[in-house]
Amino acid sequence: MIDRIDARITALHVAAPEILADNGIRHDSVRDFTALARAAVQTGRIGYTLMIAEKP
Repeated sequence: MIDRIDARITALHVAAPEILADNGIRHDSVRDFTALARAAVQTGRIGYTLMIAEKP
């Protein structure tokens, strides 16, 4: 799931960066959060969990 989020955000960043910008989403911030989640999974701190995004 983390890989899917990364892939979709990266695809949007490349193909339609204005969609991210218009919605206040920073590509690098999303990548930072997914990297933290990936590290937590790899160390066994979290397993199956739900990640959501919410507009401020």
